[in-house]
This record gives sequence, structure tokens and C-alpha cells, in this order.
Amino acid sequence: MINAHNFHSVIAPAMEEDFHTNYFEKKALLIQRNDPEYFSSLLTMSDMADYLERKDTVYPHIRMVKDGIQLPNELYTKNTIIRDQVIEVIDNEKLFSLFEDGASVVCQQLQITFPVLYEFTRLLSNYFKLNVGLNTYLTPAVAQAFDPHYDTHDVFILQVYGSKMWRLYDMPVPSPIKKFDKKTWAMPEPTLEVELKQGDTLYIPRGLVHDATTASNTSLHITMGLSVETWVDIFNSINLQSASIESFRKTFNWSQVTEEELKNTIHKLALELVENVDYNKLLADIKQKHERVNYEVHSGRFNDLLNHKNLDNNSVVFLRKQAITRLTEDVHSINLAIRDKDVKFRLSEKSLINEMLITDQFSIGEMQTKYTGLSVLKAVKTLIKHGVLGIKS
Repeated sequence: MINAHNFHSVIAPAMEEDFHTNYFEKKALLIQRNDPEYFSSLLTMSDMADYLERKDTVYPHIRMVKDGIQLPNELYTKNTIIRDQVIEVIDNEKLFSLFEDGASVVCQQLQITFPVLYEFTRLLSNYFKLNVGLNTYLTPAVAQAFDPHYDTHDVFILQVYGSKMWRLYDMPVPSPIKKFDKKTWAMPEPTLEVELKQGDTLYIPRGLVHDATTASNTSLHITMGLSVETWVDIFNSINLQSASIESFRKTFNWSQVTEEELKNTIHKLALELVENVDYNKLLADIKQKHERVNYEVHSGRFNDLLNHKNLDNNSVVFLRKQAITRLTEDVHSINLAIRDKDVKFRLSEKSLINEMLITDQFSIGEMQTKYTGLSVLKAVKTLIKHGVLGIKS
């Protein structure tokens, strides 16, 4: 049975080092276990049946696809009005009828509903330091949801129920960032055809063309998608900083510039940009992207909000290391950037704030003794409010 708190169990018995060295973003990895109950602690067909029978599920949490085409949501939803807002609720009977007719049910972001999938998504997100999406695909017998395609993100396929025939083809665009264009792709013979059985795992790197069909049985699988950060993203971020450099804001006569002059000028500007990039901000921005979807940072946060008014000098707090912060200063104050907020402190509090940002755990009273004349309790409450510190229970 899979350990939802351990990435190794996703690819077991393969080893993590082997995966990162030989497979990640390079080639597919197939794990056949002969253990039908391996993923039963994550999701079962019974769990899925209960979810699909609910009367409060809304579009687009559920989509339906058939033969490579997404079906119009009007075919399986009904409108209800809540406070003058039209909500598209899934019509169970229409959904069941379409499923019986060969359509696949795609459940998006199911971790919102199932706590164990929430924890599992959090695990992978924190392990890879990437945004991780979780969808499930329920496909009836003798059916196909999507035509051959590649994804712009890496995926782990976890076969929860039944089995599915997967075909892997070629990689026409290594490490793609644009969607698959079927018109420019000549379909070759599959490089791998395999029946993924209940309890098996298949890793597919982005760019590898694939498709899947069911045979005589219904299939349910989980897809975990890893949205990677590429050098294109980095250079796009760097380019945003060019507006702060005077040389980049100048213009020239486009009608008279030669190709050689254009090349030399771009080379000169590129060197100037490299020398002037704020690399600390660049790294902070990258980390902040992950922090926005890092589920662990919120663990215990609401209880902190309920209890922070009761803190005193005997209280102990700890640093939430997942909270990405960036400290800057000007002539009047220091500014702490936390996610999408900026929190200002007095210049006299700089050493205090700096120490709290690097100390794993501390007593408010001990910190107050060290920084007499400053309101440590007030600063602690502010950092707890914004999720930088947590209350030690």
C-alpha cells in the first residue's frame, strides 16, 4: 500500500536517485507491481461512486470528454441560482447516461474534496518544489478520452481501478512549453504498448506523445501533473527588470540600423542586463510561485489566528520555513515582502525582525529581554497574522 507521505512509494521499487538521473524529463518509467490494492488508501472506485452521486458538485470540477473532444457542459449540467449567481451543477443522471454511452468523466483538483489526496498533493508539491495538479479520469469499457498528444507538464499515472492500454510514441518537441499541434505531427508506430493494471504507475515526461484506451473493463486513474519552471520563465522574469535600466528605455532609427549594429547593440545590452539583474529578487520570486501553492505553509494557520491575541511573554513561537519572505529597507522603514503583501516595520526594528526570520523557535520573553525598548509581542503578532511565525502548542 502506498505511503501518502513518501514520494519513493509513488515509484517503488524504483529508487529516487535512479528516477532523477535516468528518467525525469528524459523518458517514461513503468512500474508494474501485481498489487491491486496499492493505491486503495488514496482513492477507490467506491469513493468515486459516492462523489459522482453527490448533488452539490459543480462545473468545471467535473468535465466530460469523448473521442478526443470535450463535451459541451450543457449536456450534463443544470443551472441553479444562488444570490443572483447562476451556478452550473452537475446533473447526475445526464452524467451517468453520457458515461454509459462511452464518455469519460474527468474530475479536476479532487484534492479539494478528499483530505488524503490533499495530503498527497502537498507531499509532491513540497518534494519537487513545483506546482502539482491532481485530476482523475474515469473511462468506461471500450472507450478513449483523448487522442494522441503530449503535455507541457510531467505526469504520474496511478492506476486505481481496472486497467488501461497505454501507447507511447515519440518526442517531437523536447521539453515543450507550447501545446501539442497534431497537424504538424506524423503518427509513428508506438515505442511502448502496455496494459497499466490496478496498482501500477506510469511516469510520462512532458513532450512524450501518448494516448490510452480501455478494453473490456472500466478504468479509474489519478494523474499527478508537475508544472515545471523553465529557463524561458527565468528569462521572461529577467526581461521584466530591463525597464529599470536607462539603456533599455532608449530608442534608435529602425530604418537605418544594420544587422551588424543590431547584433552588437543587443549583445551590449544583454551584458548590461546580466550585470544589473537583482538575482535575490529573482530567486525570491521563483520561490514565491511555489509558496503560493505550498499547502504545508497553512498547517495550523487558522488556530494561530484564533489564539494570537492570547500570547504573552511566556509564549513560544516558531518560524514557518515554508513562508518565503524578502526584507528591504529605505531611509524611513524596513519592508517585509510576504507573498502578495508588503509589511512595514520601523528601522529600529531591523535587527529584531532579521533575528526572528532566522530563528527556528524562541520565547517571546527571551526575545524581549534581548531587545528592550521594542515591542517584541506586537512584531510577533504581526508575523503570525501573515503566516511567517506559528504558535508552538
